[in-house]
Formats: sequence, C-alpha cells, structure tokens
Amino acid sequence: MSRIALVDDDRNILTSVSMTLEAEGFDVETYNDGQSALDAFQQETTGYGSAGH
Repeated sequence: MSRIALVDDDRNILTSVSMTLEAEGFDVETYNDGQSALDAFQQETTGYGSAGH
C-alpha cells in the first residue's frame, strides 16, 4: 500500500483529502504543521515524495 503524508493547518482540508485518498486505497498520515511532519519524516526509514504549491 502506498503511503501519503498530508500537511496543512486547516483540519477540514486534512479530513476531506485524507478521506478521499483512503477511499482510493492509500495509507494517509496527517500533520497540522510542517515541524511535526519533519519530525515524523526524520524518524521514518521509508521514502516519501513531496508535492508543493
């Protein structure tokens, strides 16, 4: 299963996007800010891709 990390400070966006991605079969982890996401990434040994806007 593919893993996706979502980072956004808007809880509604995190919820709606993560629900959509999970329905498509992705394992989704959500973070409210960039620092918490970076902390989690540093503890992981698996690779992540990133997409910015």
